[in-house]
Amino acid sequence: NEAGGAEKACVAFLAVLQQQGVLKTEESTEVFLRIAAEVCVEACLKSGAPAPVEGQDPSAQTNNQFSYNVIDAFSAMLVILVKYASSDPQSLTSRVHLLNR
Repeated sequence: NEAGGAEKACVAFLAVLQQQGVLKTEESTEVFLRIAAEVCVEACLKSGAPAPVEGQDPSAQTNNQFSYNVIDAFSAMLVILVKYASSDPQSLTSRVHLLNR
């Protein structure tokens, strides 16, 4: 199951982040998520930038289609983070608190 494999890989990545102390405090978690979101948006914008064609007027170039793969992966990681990283996975309150970070 490809989705299950992706979730396992994401959980392993989040475990490494936790071991390294990246998700230890609210401040470090906020910095990580902010930088990750900025990198994702930047990657998406770069994917849609037209490739320069020598000798062609830049205004005549058409934009490529944006690739949202990085943003999709980031959003999947956020879902898994909320699912597994809350202190009590069954508690809706702890999940909401995690989102408020």
